[in-house]
Amino acid sequence: MCAILYSFLFLFGELQTYLQSASVRIEEMRVKRRDTEQWMAHRLLPENLKDRIMRHEQYRWQETRGVDEEGLLKNLPKDLRREIKRHLCLSLLMKVLP
Repeated sequence: MCAILYSFLFLFGELQTYLQSASVRIEEMRVKRRDTEQWMAHRLLPENLKDRIMRHEQYRWQETRGVDEEGLLKNLPKDLRREIKRHLCLSLLMKVLP
């Protein structure tokens, strides 16, 4: 019984951590979106450019869920970065190579 309770509490704690992390990233996205909109307005960008910029930002958010992948990779050693990039691109390489 105690093991089940401990497992439940552990799972609940992990879920809470995940939800907090997700809400922090969502808030960061909102702030970045607001900053981008203010910058575009300040620079008097035309609507078509604003739309393209916002679509690109939305695409990046959907692909990464707010994680700065480039920043994460930049802080890793070169050999580890190369290995990660190889892993991420392996399926594409296998399609190209005979």
